[in-house]
Amino acid sequence: MKKFFILFFIVVLTFSVNIMADEEKKEESFKMKVIAALSNDVSFTNNKDAGFWGFVDENAEKQYFGGYMFGMIMALRFSENLELFMDITILRSNLLMGKAGSYLKGIAVWDANPNHSSSISPILDNDIYYISKATMGRVGGRFIYPINDIVEPYIGLAAGLVPFEIGFGNQDGSRAYSDIINEIAVTYALIFGSDFNLIADNKKILTIGLFLEFGGSATEPGTEITNWIWQNWTYHAQFPVIPAYRLGFTLSFNI
Repeated sequence: MKKFFILFFIVVLTFSVNIMADEEKKEESFKMKVIAALSNDVSFTNNKDAGFWGFVDENAEKQYFGGYMFGMIMALRFSENLELFMDITILRSNLLMGKAGSYLKGIAVWDANPNHSSSISPILDNDIYYISKATMGRVGGRFIYPINDIVEPYIGLAAGLVPFEIGFGNQDGSRAYSDIINEIAVTYALIFGSDFNLIADNKKILTIGLFLEFGGSATEPGTEITNWIWQNWTYHAQFPVIPAYRLGFTLSFNI
């Protein structure tokens, strides 16, 4: 994915130079866009995957790691077919890991317990969620192939940094049931979508976009979360930070 991303930007840079060298074809347009999406890991990270988490609550219903995303995009369209952009978004994601009155079972429980006495945890006093709070900043490019003045499908790539907080807590993340990790991860995404333009007096006045992104983010393998649910318990894993799929929309007014 990294090699593909570098190759893509070499092609984009070459294309941009050619476009800007031809003043007759050059068409610059700056836009500020609002972006919002629902995110989900679909078939990747679920709370019944004991092989991934190292434990499972057999009484919890199956759920997938997911949440929502919102933020802003700054985009500069150099021509009919090329747009470069920067975005900054906030992501909130969670996953139910254990239900109050139940228990966790698996090798990770044995490993986290400082006494290594059992692979079955004490009874949970509260519902336990895995929580991720992230801010994502990216740069990217889109190749646009307009069908007409109204419908403009595109494909794009983006890469960036993700400062994040992860831990275990209640559903909205307002109460922690573990120590919290603060780190920075990298992210890459492949984007498919289409813009739909509202035109009046032969001018684009409003653009609504629909898109689907592929590309998540995770911590390094063996990341530790200390005081995990119980005092002095230490849980080791590779934790998801951003769900792999995002389905959403953008909204912009022409400047």
